[in-house]
Amino acid sequence: EPPFFRFLDNRLYDTLLRATANGDVTAVPVIVDLDEKSLAQFGQWPWPRYRVALLLRKLKDLGAAGIGLDMVFPEADRTSFATFQRDILRDFKIRVDASGLPATLTDNDRGLAAVLAQGPFVLGYKFTLSDEEHPRGEPLLHPIKVVTAGPTTALQDSDFLFQAHDVVGNLKIFSAAAPASGFFNVAHDSDGILRRAPLLMVYNGKFYPSLPLATLMQTLGTDQVTLTLTRAGVDSLHLGRTRIPLDSRGNLLIHYRGKSRTFKYFSAGDVLSDHIPREHIQGKLVFVGISAAGLGDVHSTPLDTVFPGVEVHATIADNILKKDFVARPTWASSLELLLILVFGGLSTVLLACTGAAWSLLVLGGGALGLWQGAQWMLQTRGTFLSPLIPIVALGGNFALLTLLKYWQEERKAKARARDILRTQDFTILCLASLTETRHRETGRHILRTQRYVRCLCRR
Repeated sequence: EPPFFRFLDNRLYDTLLRATANGDVTAVPVIVDLDEKSLAQFGQWPWPRYRVALLLRKLKDLGAAGIGLDMVFPEADRTSFATFQRDILRDFKIRVDASGLPATLTDNDRGLAAVLAQGPFVLGYKFTLSDEEHPRGEPLLHPIKVVTAGPTTALQDSDFLFQAHDVVGNLKIFSAAAPASGFFNVAHDSDGILRRAPLLMVYNGKFYPSLPLATLMQTLGTDQVTLTLTRAGVDSLHLGRTRIPLDSRGNLLIHYRGKSRTFKYFSAGDVLSDHIPREHIQGKLVFVGISAAGLGDVHSTPLDTVFPGVEVHATIADNILKKDFVARPTWASSLELLLILVFGGLSTVLLACTGAAWSLLVLGGGALGLWQGAQWMLQTRGTFLSPLIPIVALGGNFALLTLLKYWQEERKAKARARDILRTQDFTILCLASLTETRHRETGRHILRTQRYVRCLCRR
């Protein structure tokens, strides 16, 4: 497939997705946002870990079914009182008395770990896909059980999934306390648009879930999924009775519901201030992320140029909960080839046998039918069929047959012009013969003049 065609395919997919987006969500995933309002209330990020622990405890007490953290804690908290006490002793030789303080307030990391051990929390981390060496300790992660089903040749090779070489993970005190964790890597296309995200990755021979998948699995109380393979790669992922269609590399095409903030957003500052009613959090999947300018990760999506990363995770979880996926099955290319042959053959016969007006009508009707059919398939079946190549086939037929017809008409016009010239010559000869018949000397004079002119022209 030429890169330019792939670029046009992506643009057509974006247009079709915008046309079918209706903003309809399950209302189960919600987002707790560390926004500018939160930072204005409680200070700059990163917050002390005791405040993060307080935020998570309040979300747990509000009845959240699962809480995914779109952030990573790879280093110790330097605002802990124990760290402050040690630094003061080292720099000023002054011993600060910490007697009477609870252990969780002396060490903020221990306090956060204690909260993580008590609730349905899922930590986030990021894999590194490059093979560069990083001097970083081995973090504690949470692999899952993956049952594979498919051809034997595919089962022997795990290259169909992304292979991670390193990881930016959390401190072991957090990973050991939290019941689950998941990566928040995404897969941008070559044009920089985020259309898909991996649900599984392989690291050191083990399978690891993405943050939204891990949050759902933690909520459902399962640690196993089934991966269906074909000879071409991955086909689908089964979470319980839900079949999740994936591409050959294990990516899910994200079915965006609309522009950013389609989901419910709650400010982290309002949660800490107890301004959020319990019914807004109870039973929900909560994704905690950062959208403050310069801190949160944002992506360009088919529906919005500034889309928060935490809402990407909420969208993926909503796709799985609603079972409303966008897929490109393995048979899609074969069907597109069949459409090329059918529409190409019919348009060739019709364009060859009809005039310009009917040819244009056939071309416009066929292109419109292909576009409407692709939109209907995406909206009702969740299947993306590209109308690009069949439409290009129609346009190519129209251009080629129009050129052939023009060439034929040009040949006919030249033949008619030659016939007219021959008729003119024949008429002149007839007139000359008639003149010669009426007056013999005048006729001979015309013939002599004809010969003189021929000789002059040839000279």
